[in-house]
Amino acid sequence: MLVSANIIQKILSFWWFRIILFLIFLTSIFYISKNIFTQIILLLGISLLIESFRAKSSFKTFGFNFERDSLRFFLSAFLYTLLFFIIITFFDQAVNGIELFSTVDKFNLNYFLDILVLIFFLALLEELIFRGIIYQALLQRFGKYSPTLILSILFVLAHIFFNNITDTIFIINIFLANLLLSLMYLRTGSLWLPLSFHFFWNLFQALILGSPVSGFYYGIEIFQTNLHNPILLISNQEVGFESSFICTILLILTIPLVLKNFSISPFMKSIFFHRAYLESILSENNLHKSKS
Repeated sequence: MLVSANIIQKILSFWWFRIILFLIFLTSIFYISKNIFTQIILLLGISLLIESFRAKSSFKTFGFNFERDSLRFFLSAFLYTLLFFIIITFFDQAVNGIELFSTVDKFNLNYFLDILVLIFFLALLEELIFRGIIYQALLQRFGKYSPTLILSILFVLAHIFFNNITDTIFIINIFLANLLLSLMYLRTGSLWLPLSFHFFWNLFQALILGSPVSGFYYGIEIFQTNLHNPILLISNQEVGFESSFICTILLILTIPLVLKNFSISPFMKSIFFHRAYLESILSENNLHKSKS
């Protein structure tokens, strides 16, 4: 059993093998099940299984470390996105002369809770795919810049393919969103901040602003917002807020805030360095054996 574990660990020391293995499982999961919750559970299990065989692996190295900072990441994402979308809604209704906070008459709590869970699991699915195994494997081999650019392009292509949206501003904003989410992971060494931001960003677009999220309308808005309002600078009302210049500005302005307020701890740096060092030794040994 120990021999088998060592062999698997040596194989997984190759970054490209982890990506191929993950993509094979990912394709299989989408083929076998159309249920989003089943997909999430299987993806999370497979991701953690792959991670468990890596050198110096733990919840910390994968990004799901449970500690005091995890709560800070969650609350920071919550407060930042909440404040922004409340301000946008306030100005929209003030400019239009509409009664402030015009509540939608029919708000179904059970439906809202279902959508709340769905939005969370969709955000988790995207983070597992893009900043889970794939991004972390690319970072180990190619540094920060190339993997982030590659991942941003893949993030855009996935949204174009699955959402069938080709709006230029939307594509730019999705590209910027991936840069921001990747930066959050790099600055914290954790998936909690990008996951929390991703979740609340999508939730408050639908809940507070009443906007479609990446072109999909959930119908859970508490406030009635005029998406045709020029102040929102939305180029495509069917796509929603993510096709607006205001969204572009927000994403750009958030980058220096992340750089200023978040940084990876020396402890986490040492863990990542130690794992990369051990896996580089395993990879070199495997290469020498294959040549001899």
